[in-house]
Amino acid sequence: MPETEGILPSTRRIAAEAASAGTETVVGCGGDGTLQELASALAGTPCILGILPGGRCNDFASALDIQRKERPAQLAATLLSGRVRTVDLGSYEGQGPSASAFPSYFCTVATLGFDSQVTRFVLTHRFPFKGTPEYVYGILREIISAGRPSPAESIKISVQICRAIEHAHEQGIIHRDLKPE
Repeated sequence: MPETEGILPSTRRIAAEAASAGTETVVGCGGDGTLQELASALAGTPCILGILPGGRCNDFASALDIQRKERPAQLAATLLSGRVRTVDLGSYEGQGPSASAFPSYFCTVATLGFDSQVTRFVLTHRFPFKGTPEYVYGILREIISAGRPSPAESIKISVQICRAIEHAHEQGIIHRDLKPE
C-alpha cells in the first residue's frame, strides 16, 4: 500500500483503494466506528462489506444478526455463504482537523451532545464489564458529573433502567450484553 505523507493509510483509504482496484469484498473486523470508516469508503461502489464484529457493542452487526460470540469458523462460513444485504446510510460533512477527503457516512446512529459525552467517557476508561453496561454506567456518570440530578435521584434512574431491562426480559427481549441470569 502506498504511504501518505509518511503515515500508513487509514482504514478508509485502504478500503477505498481496494474498491477502486476492483476488489469484490472488503472484510472489516472491528466495531461500529471501523464499520463507519469502511462504509464511507465503499459507499457507491459495487464492493461488498463483510463484517467480523470486534468492537464494544457492535450495534450494526447485531442489527444484521451477526453475533460476536460466534466461533471464527461460523463467522467465516457466514462470510462465504451469507446473503448480501443493501442498507441505508446516513451522510454528514466533516469539519476541522478530522475532516476527510472522502464523503462520510454512518450505518448505525448519529449523535450530538450528551450521547457524545457519554461515548467519549466510555471510550477513554477501562471497565470490568463490556458493552451496554459500560454505557449505562457512562450515562449515570455524566448525569452526576453535570451536577444534576442528585446521587439519590441517580439511584432512582438506575432502578428505572433496571426495571425497564427486566420488563424487556419478561417480554422475551434479550439484549446480548444484558442477560436475565
